[in-house]
Amino acid sequence: MEAKKTILIIEDEPDIVLGLKDALEFEGFRVVTASAGKEGVALYCQERPNAVLLDLMLPDVNGYQVCEDLRRYDAFL
Repeated sequence: MEAKKTILIIEDEPDIVLGLKDALEFEGFRVVTASAGKEGVALYCQERPNAVLLDLMLPDVNGYQVCEDLRRYDAFL
């Protein structure tokens, strides 16, 4: 049996997270979530998801910075 693909959602709006999570889990994905950018980067490093859904306007850092941090992390692997 193939392991489920993991998707990380980095989004601070709970209703959006719930809708995305429900839809993606229904389609067979494993979903992990973070409500802030720094939390999302840490979770990304821990979980190594197959895909990331990233909000651009987060409470602590903007999504562009989060994207740069994720790319920088991948460059060292």
